[in-house]
Amino acid sequence: MVGIENLYIKSATADYDVSTISGLVSLEIDTVNVNAAARAYTLASGQSLTLTNVTDSGNSGNDVDVNAAASVTCLFTH
Repeated sequence: MVGIENLYIKSATADYDVSTISGLVSLEIDTVNVNAAARAYTLASGQSLTLTNVTDSGNSGNDVDVNAAASVTCLFTH
């Protein structure tokens, strides 16, 4: 992929590695479910990550791993 600055994903239940997408500035994932397994997101040092409507029914608070993001915003729901 080229020429994409912002990537929006709805209803994600997978890991994502966007660190090699040239020109990508931000990754936004809306409605993230981490109930069954931890999620890993890998970004380049200049990319930002926004997670919205994150569900973690186990309330363990350790189900999201972020590698090398410039900034991270995460909004949890229970």
